Amino acid sequence: MRGTVHRKDIRHEASAVDGDDTRLLRAVAELQARFIAEHDSTRAFIQTLSCLLELTESEYGFISELEREQDGTPWLRALAITNLAWNDTTKDFFAAHVQSGLEFRNLDNLFGEVVKTGQVVISNDRENDPRSGGIPDDHPELKSFLGIPFRFNGEVVGMLGIANRGSGYSDELVNWLEPLTDACSTMVAAVHSQRERQKATDEVRKSEEYFRLVADLTAEVTFETAVDSAGVLQPVSLRGNLSEVLGVTEAALVESRWKNYLHPDDIGLVGELIAAVKDSGTGRQLVRWIRPDNETRHLRVSARLSSPIQNPPEDDEFRMIGCVVDVTDVIKNEASLREMVERHQAILQAVPDLIFLTTREGRFIETWAGDGSQLLVPADQLLGRLNREFLPPAVCDQWDAAVIEAESSGETPGFEYSLQLDGETRWYEARVVSCCRDRKAVLTVVRDITDRWDAEEAEARQFALLKAISDNSAELIFVKDTERRLLFMNHAAAATTGIPADEVIGTTADERLPADASRRIQDTDRRVLSHGHAVKYEETLPGPSGDRIYLTSKTPWRSRSGEILGLIGISQDITELKNTHSELDQSRRFVESIAEASPHVISVFDVLSHKVVWANRQFEDVLQLAPADITNLGEDLLPSLIHPDDLPAVYETLSRLETSPDGDVIEQQCRIRTGSGEWRWCLHRTTVFKRTDDGQLQQIISTTQDVTDRVEAQLALQESEARLRAIIEQEP
Repeated sequence: MRGTVHRKDIRHEASAVDGDDTRLLRAVAELQARFIAEHDSTRAFIQTLSCLLELTESEYGFISELEREQDGTPWLRALAITNLAWNDTTKDFFAAHVQSGLEFRNLDNLFGEVVKTGQVVISNDRENDPRSGGIPDDHPELKSFLGIPFRFNGEVVGMLGIANRGSGYSDELVNWLEPLTDACSTMVAAVHSQRERQKATDEVRKSEEYFRLVADLTAEVTFETAVDSAGVLQPVSLRGNLSEVLGVTEAALVESRWKNYLHPDDIGLVGELIAAVKDSGTGRQLVRWIRPDNETRHLRVSARLSSPIQNPPEDDEFRMIGCVVDVTDVIKNEASLREMVERHQAILQAVPDLIFLTTREGRFIETWAGDGSQLLVPADQLLGRLNREFLPPAVCDQWDAAVIEAESSGETPGFEYSLQLDGETRWYEARVVSCCRDRKAVLTVVRDITDRWDAEEAEARQFALLKAISDNSAELIFVKDTERRLLFMNHAAAATTGIPADEVIGTTADERLPADASRRIQDTDRRVLSHGHAVKYEETLPGPSGDRIYLTSKTPWRSRSGEILGLIGISQDITELKNTHSELDQSRRFVESIAEASPHVISVFDVLSHKVVWANRQFEDVLQLAPADITNLGEDLLPSLIHPDDLPAVYETLSRLETSPDGDVIEQQCRIRTGSGEWRWCLHRTTVFKRTDDGQLQQIISTTQDVTDRVEAQLALQESEARLRAIIEQEP
């Protein structure tokens, strides 16, 4: 960990001096280690984008995967993107969609050219580039752009887009980034494949024809077959897409003709499968299948006894059921992964940094150390031994703390230490990545940073850059020492005090704020400084324009030796956001109160599922029905409740709502059977409540008024008038 804010940033600039190739190769190694180790690939892509921006000195960018609509229209889903929330609207949109992946549908622009052409796009004069489709109002300035497509097995699977490199972009830069973009291509393809598999699985689970669709969507064939006393297979039934999986019909597989398609070297494996099923009840084999078009596919065959058989005699016939899954692509992917691992092993050997794979207790498993000149002892003497056998206790303590932080936060913590090597003091920077699913392995990358300590001028430039960034940030940024005195605050933080910044520096909270607010601030400061852990909380503080609500994060500020020098804080003003949430909650309660106070029945009916999804309490009072009573009626819901003579008119109303403009209200009078079996005349006022994404009617909202008394009175009046007319007409 770094000694001061100045030291922290100087090392970033000095890393360019150490060699860009080394930085790139280390980035690839760390990226692959994180991607393999993490359950959530989002962190790996965010780290990759951050690394790319740093390596290319670009201001912002994104990494995305390529998706297509059913008609083949391409669009992009962001896997990692710089936060460009430049106004309130985009800030809310970014916060709501960044986790699920922002979508780019408009491809009439520079990054769209990458997707449509599948080629690298370089634009160092965006304003005069005919391929540029412009940028939104108030969007951060876009001066130059580089777009690189990700390819996997010859197909474009995604892209990288970065912008505003000071010296512009070039083909040489694209070639230099190739190891990292190749790694990204593999990762994006893996994420895309996983998403497609998950999408297929989700769709299958929703289907009433679950087992048939599983076979179709996952390239699976289910079977039942009899095995006679001689061990000969006699197929009984086959289900699934045989033409896609096996390339043959069911008739071609009867008796032993299936052997004609099985690879000759794998026929014996079927006998082993039969023996395993007969002996243990289950079995599995991987065999090669030669389709009629001579294409060889790898099939995983799993089988079990169709009914329990305890130790069947050798001459007994039995049946077994199972499934056949085409795993050709999986095997190919595994081969590609092995090739990628071998390639990364070669990269690791070429990296000049020291790389150690250890257990979390510090026992060395594997070492990559170049020629070994930077090691305290030869590499072969490290394997199987603990780091405490070679390193000072203080260094090992720092390493243990970094391992704990990596496991708990998922980040890549670092620390610095010094060693005596050949009579000279050398300084090193170590970064720790917790890898493997069971968290039992740790990857540590160590770099010699001795030469950086003399780079004071570069350090000053980096500090100036940091200050410029913080002063232009909308967030409140501040730094305190261990006595909780302000050492630094940006312009936004100074503005909230109403006091000139030079008068605030060096003061504590109790010198500027009321006692209650000061006490809360001092308590969190002490917790960060004493425990050495970051905190995040909401707080209300007074300001020149009244009380404001802030979301504040505080984290320890440490020296390069791990000593806590103070704390760094960032606060975001969320007053308007909190007020908005409160107003929305009040509005919701107001609407619910109106609905419950209404004398009419108010209900929301889902046309697609044939269910009442919401109703006010008058639903039960007037209709003598509970929504739960009609939940399982399905398509019989309307015929069960509506009088047969009125049912055609009800269906006609639903048909009219399909095409009527949203907001139009349709009135209709019909008879409804109540819970007691009585027919009641009801007046309905119905309008569209919700449509699907493609415009299909999904839900309607209705108010229902019992008008039985009025209708019966009208009918009685009509009957009386009819009798009166009949009497009058009979008079002479």
